[in-house]
Amino acid sequence: MFGPLADTKGRRKVLIPALVLYCVASLGCAFSHSIGLFLVFRVLQGIGSAAVPVIGAAVIGDLFRGKELAKGMATYQLMLLLAPAIGPLLGGVIGEKFGYQGVFIFLTLIILLLLFANMKFLPETKSQTGSAQGFSLKSLTIIFRNHLGAVVVLYGFIQFVIYLVYIVFVPQILSTFYSMSSGKVGTILLLMSVCTIVSIRMGSWMRNVMGSGKGLLYAFLFQSFSVVLFALTAQLSLPFLIVDVCLFGFTMGLTTSMPTTILAEQFPERACYCHRRV
Repeated sequence: MFGPLADTKGRRKVLIPALVLYCVASLGCAFSHSIGLFLVFRVLQGIGSAAVPVIGAAVIGDLFRGKELAKGMATYQLMLLLAPAIGPLLGGVIGEKFGYQGVFIFLTLIILLLLFANMKFLPETKSQTGSAQGFSLKSLTIIFRNHLGAVVVLYGFIQFVIYLVYIVFVPQILSTFYSMSSGKVGTILLLMSVCTIVSIRMGSWMRNVMGSGKGLLYAFLFQSFSVVLFALTAQLSLPFLIVDVCLFGFTMGLTTSMPTTILAEQFPERACYCHRRV
């Protein structure tokens, strides 16, 4: 919803209220005294945070063109990959010392800083000319009528479901089977994200040599192998688990730019619009 809203109302008018919501929800999470209330604030926190990556990409699209746009998007995607690398490690350290409440209070302070910075320094980058394109079901049907486009969207969905399963359950396995502290768990998740960042260049090489479609197929097979290997060996020993996690992170990096590139190739008339949404 935030994409079309930002296109019609403006970037600042959507981002600033979303950051306020995220800030209030984070504070609510820190001081919730029941699981029900905690989950309500977590939902609100998710809604507020959803505006940040969408509008961030839109602002980059507003400000840059050509090669500068490609560099801006590459830097933006690198930041998105660094976030899950640094987050678990930093959260583990804060959580060990101050409990989960300390994590959410830290988030509140960070969002307050971001809110102040955006209110003071972020200009309204939305063009005042031209018509804004809103979201419609027709946009989805166009993609799913194209077989390759449908495969890419479904693959991206499945890939990130698996990624989130890793993020949720790897810490559980590490703490239950290997009695690891939160800080050490965060270090292993950091290794996974570092492997993702390292393999991005190899993904670009695969795309250039094989083409986006074939490159995505081989990357998908490699990633499927890494998931099966994890299921078979993760509980055998800690070194096996670390290798499995790093291998999965490596396969994530291989596909970072392929889905967006394929969609842009299949729908050139919507390339800029789709790229900003992705």
